[in-house]
Amino acid sequence: MKILITSIAVILLSASIKLPKDVKEDYQFVPSGQAVVNEDTVSVQSFYMLNHEVTNGEYATFLGWLEKNGTDEEKSVAAIRSNNWITDFKNGIKKYAEHYHSHEAYLDYPVVNVTHEAAVMYCEWIEQQINGVLKSGTVKVRLPKHAEVIRAGAGDSLKASYAWKDFHMRQPSGEFRGNFLYVPQSKITRDGEGKFEVKSIDYGKLQNTTDITAPSKSYWKFSYGFYNLNGNVAEMIDEHGVAVGGSCFDYGYDIRLQSRKDYDDASSLVGFRPVFTFVG
Repeated sequence: MKILITSIAVILLSASIKLPKDVKEDYQFVPSGQAVVNEDTVSVQSFYMLNHEVTNGEYATFLGWLEKNGTDEEKSVAAIRSNNWITDFKNGIKKYAEHYHSHEAYLDYPVVNVTHEAAVMYCEWIEQQINGVLKSGTVKVRLPKHAEVIRAGAGDSLKASYAWKDFHMRQPSGEFRGNFLYVPQSKITRDGEGKFEVKSIDYGKLQNTTDITAPSKSYWKFSYGFYNLNGNVAEMIDEHGVAVGGSCFDYGYDIRLQSRKDYDDASSLVGFRPVFTFVG
């Protein structure tokens, strides 16, 4: 079954439109093509997507702009729910609640603990910034559709579940390709019925190479030039309360491009990245 994703506001990219240098550096072009979503093959029009998850530093710039120009209601919507670092985890992570969103050491890490409404507001602000410097044409900035995330990671390899196209979770040299929970083979066994099970896992020691999240531009660029489409933080899409791609607290199967998870309000393991298309 084929489903066509269309929008009367979206037109083909015009070669005459020149993007600002910083936008060209951070947003990667994904050509029109197909993606498989829930076993349906859908057509996806071309778009640009941020090559990394929005960072604490980038979001702080937005909050600074809102502080000068926004209403009290907008500031309230955009506010970071830092206390989630304590409430989202069994033992709490107080140091993250105090420092993750404000300390300079975490400026390049993905912003989390923001609501879907806040992410939409950020996209609208980015839209204003880009359109304000374009010499011709206008763009629409928004959260991506799930089909666009899959298209960005899988490209023309329609059956791919990871942006690196195969099922190997490590580089040939041995390094992990993403930030996720790794279960050593020494902890995997079979029960009496032949079913696999995991033995003696210390959940806190399963983190592979990072302390919770990793910088938004980390590991390697895959597919069309994107960081961390699989793992690190799950990413919001245009469906309210749904994030895709898994996080650093998910296992390998659950960081697939096709993976979906529900979240409430804001989460310490959910971030976002905008996409944009050209409109009339």
